[in-house]
Amino acid sequence: MRKAIFAITLLASPAFAQDAPLNYDIAKLCEWQNTNNSMDVAECTKLETEAQAAVAELEGKADAKRKEDCTTETRNYSGDSGFASYTVYAGCLKDGPGSL
Repeated sequence: MRKAIFAITLLASPAFAQDAPLNYDIAKLCEWQNTNNSMDVAECTKLETEAQAAVAELEGKADAKRKEDCTTETRNYSGDSGFASYTVYAGCLKDGPGSL
């Protein structure tokens, strides 16, 4: 019985994760980028902050499907670091999914 409950939980986890809000934390994302990709923290912070400022306008121009697709793409890109990127989300809203 416990194995069945565990299996159901594992199967349902992706669905729960898809509904979870994206975890945006510029400082932690940029720290992770610096440690794992040697990206300058100041440059990362600048790019993320600029993208964050553009998101509201881009969301206003995007239809529901584009927003959903871009949220999925952003979630997929955040897997390694655990933190979502405004740069990925804004770029997707502007140019469409798969444009990176």
